[in-house]
Amino acid sequence: MPYRWRIAGAFAALVVAASCVLALGQGLRHVIDAGFGSGDPHLLNAALAAVVAVSVVLACATWARFFLMMSVGERVIAHRLATVRHADRIIVMDRGRIHAVGTHEDLLRADGLYAHLAGLQFIAA
Repeated sequence: MPYRWRIAGAFAALVVAASCVLALGQGLRHVIDAGFGSGDPHLLNAALAAVVAVSVVLACATWARFFLMMSVGERVIAHRLATVRHADRIIVMDRGRIHAVGTHEDLLRADGLYAHLAGLQFIAA
């Protein structure tokens, strides 16, 4: 599935999950008013079933968002190189320009900006 489709699907799942959170509050109010207030067990069962259904939709939307985003990866902006030391890919930027791309070990061997910053940070620590 293309990256943009995953992002769009994850955004839609996020909107559904947020809507469910809002609906749960109204559903609980409905359970208290209609279910407990009326004294009729059938109304209470119907109100509780609606709240459970909204909870299931919330769980499904959360799972869908996780599933769609799990292979997209994470973006980390770090000033401490120890934070990204074990990352699969590090992009070194300075003043808005990309200087190097690679793993921690690759960038240290390249003896560029990353190696210079690593020398300053790891020796001082």
